[in-house]
Amino acid sequence: MLDDPIVEEVRKARQEYAAKFDYDLRSLFLDIKRQEAEYRKKGWKVISSSSTRGRIKRTHTGQPSLNSTL
Repeated sequence: MLDDPIVEEVRKARQEYAAKFDYDLRSLFLDIKRQEAEYRKKGWKVISSSSTRGRIKRTHTGQPSLNSTL
């Protein structure tokens, strides 16, 4: 498989972010929640993942697809 520079950049950023918290999932979660709170204070609308739950399904090819009920 060919190397994709964008995928490599995302993986590197993810690795660096996780390393900042010593790969501790609770610390990562708390940092994300802290960032969400900061964005809300600035007037950004933060959408929870539960608002999209059930709206994405898998097609017969296994690829994600939005439900037609949107």
